[in-house]
Amino acid sequence: MIALCLLLAVLPAPMDLSDSNQSFPRLGTARHGFALASGGRVLRAGLWHPVTVDVHCETAQAGGVWRLVAEGLDPWGVPARSERVLPALMAGDQRAQVFSPLAGSWARPVQVWLEEVATGKKVSTARVAEEEVRSLANGATLVLVVGRPLPELNRALVLMEKPQAARTENTEAEVEPAAGLVQVATVESLPESHLGYGGVDLVVLQPDAAWLENWLEPRNAGRRQALALWLARGGNLLLGMGPAVVEKMEILGRELGAGGGNPLPVVTRPGGVERRLPVSGISRWVGGNLPPLLARSLPAWDLTDPAHADTLAAEPVPGQPSRPVLVQAGAGRGWICVSAVELESPANDKAPQEKEIWLAFWRKLLGDHGLPRPAQVQGSPLMDDLADTGMGVLPFGWVVLWSLIFLGVAGPLDYLLTTRVLQRPEATWWTFPIMALAAVAGAIVLTRGLHGDQPRHRRLDLVDLVVSGQPGITPSWAGGTTLAAVVDPARGVRDWNLALEPGWLGELDESWTGPGGPWLHEDRPRPGPVVPARVGYRFGVEAATATGLAAGPGAERIYRADWLARMSEPAITARLAMSRTSGHLEGVIESQLPVDLEQVVVLYGGRATLVGDLPGRGGRARVEIHRVGDAGETGETWRLKIHQDAGYVAGARSSAGREAFKRDALARLEPLLFARPEAEDALRSTGLGWDQAWRLRQAGGKWRNEAVLVGQVAGGGGGPALIGMGGPAGMDPLPGAGVSVTLLRAFLPVEMTAQGESKR
Repeated sequence: MIALCLLLAVLPAPMDLSDSNQSFPRLGTARHGFALASGGRVLRAGLWHPVTVDVHCETAQAGGVWRLVAEGLDPWGVPARSERVLPALMAGDQRAQVFSPLAGSWARPVQVWLEEVATGKKVSTARVAEEEVRSLANGATLVLVVGRPLPELNRALVLMEKPQAARTENTEAEVEPAAGLVQVATVESLPESHLGYGGVDLVVLQPDAAWLENWLEPRNAGRRQALALWLARGGNLLLGMGPAVVEKMEILGRELGAGGGNPLPVVTRPGGVERRLPVSGISRWVGGNLPPLLARSLPAWDLTDPAHADTLAAEPVPGQPSRPVLVQAGAGRGWICVSAVELESPANDKAPQEKEIWLAFWRKLLGDHGLPRPAQVQGSPLMDDLADTGMGVLPFGWVVLWSLIFLGVAGPLDYLLTTRVLQRPEATWWTFPIMALAAVAGAIVLTRGLHGDQPRHRRLDLVDLVVSGQPGITPSWAGGTTLAAVVDPARGVRDWNLALEPGWLGELDESWTGPGGPWLHEDRPRPGPVVPARVGYRFGVEAATATGLAAGPGAERIYRADWLARMSEPAITARLAMSRTSGHLEGVIESQLPVDLEQVVVLYGGRATLVGDLPGRGGRARVEIHRVGDAGETGETWRLKIHQDAGYVAGARSSAGREAFKRDALARLEPLLFARPEAEDALRSTGLGWDQAWRLRQAGGKWRNEAVLVGQVAGGGGGPALIGMGGPAGMDPLPGAGVSVTLLRAFLPVEMTAQGESKR
């Protein structure tokens, strides 16, 4: 007894964790993706999405103290970690977000925990939600709807997903919920970073007054900035003009502009009066023999920039100018469309023609003005061409074949050696391993002789310049994507870094980099390392960097990086106008880029003309496009030029080998730029801002006052994105020898007359 008392006296007293842990936030359930109205959640695997976590705090917490971490296994079995430092937390229950490109599975879920920033100590772990998480296929469309449910939009998406259902279509019958239609019920459901919109194709914004007031509160500034940044990067936004939106249109427009500015193409007319009229403009735009919408109020507004805002549909008003009903414009690399009428107004949903008109409206909008998607997508030819560095992984079938050949040759040789030469059959225990080692050594020597032992890479850059038609009033934008395939025979650890080269784009007001790092969206199962790395890698702030990437033989890995910049003075300017005496577009394009452009093609008014070379550093090129407007679809003339004059021949690799990568990569990328029908590539669902086909189409029977320049950087030069794969210091170039291709698009304004039309 005395010994027991002495032992209890010596042992330290147990810690009272209840008081010390009271200041630690506790995590509840972690949910991936967006909530569906029918139950469960949805996301697009491999693309960034929000992970929403329930958090409980006994006391208020200061910002910058806690870090929320999400970690899972990437498609190659390597741990990948993303994190976000949390802002100030209030006492009580709330929700926080971290962002991840990994969806996980029931066998390998993504783990979410909370740790202290200063010490890295883990203090709480979240439970994985038991909800079903649906991963969308490559050809599916993900749409977020803010406001009332839109049943005809749901029907249109179902018909896109299941084209065979169109033959038995019944507009009165109920349809199943579309796989990718998300009804955003609360402001807190929206992402707090542009990363959360990584897989989103379209946002339909038609909020009520209470939702809009909540969204405009100061605590939701991060959510507003995230939506604006996603739009400028290449997102698609449709704004329905409900009563709440009309009252808050000016402040709503300011909040939708990334870094300032107002991207809305309309402004309320001072002293204007609403008119209640039947609306036939939308029916005419949709096409077909459709009646007008029932009478409703039309706001009095004007176009903010008649030169570059397109009236898709207008409604004549007796004794007054026609009122725009549907207006589209560019917002950076993005597309924004504003409707003067409430989308699928509940006041008129009983009228039979309303459902028919709105169904046709959504099908045309999704198909022609922002979201053309293939019904089925099988793999990515562009990624296959990019990954073919000449040091690819030997397919499993070839491994089996060479193994059988080795056994067929080594077996008889070993028999002859041991029985006839050495006359000792038991010697096969050491002769056969020696022959196997010799074969492996011979294969290594042969491989190094053919391919060398240095790293190789391939890089493809897409650079977009959106030049403002109102310098000093509206900003010019630049954005782009870098895709790179890297194969390194030596095992090591590298970091992925992205920065913009100073002066390449001209003078910049602000820039944003990321996301970047390993491309985790699998178009098909790709070979991974023979032995996956045990130590994972980590994405940095806004996923602009990735550190701790294990490099080594046996993997086929592709990297990707996106960036955006607002320019005060663009590096390419133009003075383009229609000839006063003929139907020709004439003018001069000037480039201050530090590189020269070759194979330059200019598209405008249904025509495409080959300009040739455009020197940089003050170089100029004369442009003249004949017979503007009589050639039909610009995409068809672009195809002719890109295959005939410019010489970018699809499928060149089969005849010219890997040296044809420059031509073949552009031929693979070209259909994605303007949504040509043959662009059945898995990247089409993920290339934010790539598809700019809406800029080449007529709007209201007129061509947009915008010409598109497409050219290739001469001499295999790179774009403004500086990619580094060195150590922690940062910006070492891509390792080893490689091939680089940079394609540049510039969207150039065409001057107008005082009457508001292109000079003709």
